[in-house]
Amino acid sequence: QEAIDSVSIQHNIIIISEIFKSIKIDRLSQIVGDSPINVESQLRKMIKNHTIEALIDQPKRVVTFDNDKENDSQDKNLLKFCDKVSEIVNIIQP
Repeated sequence: QEAIDSVSIQHNIIIISEIFKSIKIDRLSQIVGDSPINVESQLRKMIKNHTIEALIDQPKRVVTFDNDKENDSQDKNLLKFCDKVSEIVNIIQP
C-alpha cells in the first residue's frame, strides 16, 4: 500500500509541475493529500532521480519547477513540423 501511495503522490506532483511554476510545499501537500514532510521527501527523490526538474527553497518552503525544457522541446517539434510543411509546399508548387 505504501508503494502505491508513493506512486500516486509522485504522479500528482508531476501533474502539478506541469501546471504551476512554483508552489508552497504546504499547499502542494494539501493538493496531493499527504503531509508536507512526506511531500518534500517525495520531491527530493524525484529531483534526485531526474523525474522532475525543480528546486526547493527550504527557508520559504517553496518548490519551483523548471518547465522550460518541455516548452523548448515542443517549440522544436513545431519548427520541425513547419519545415516539413514548407518542404511539401515547395515540392507541390512548380
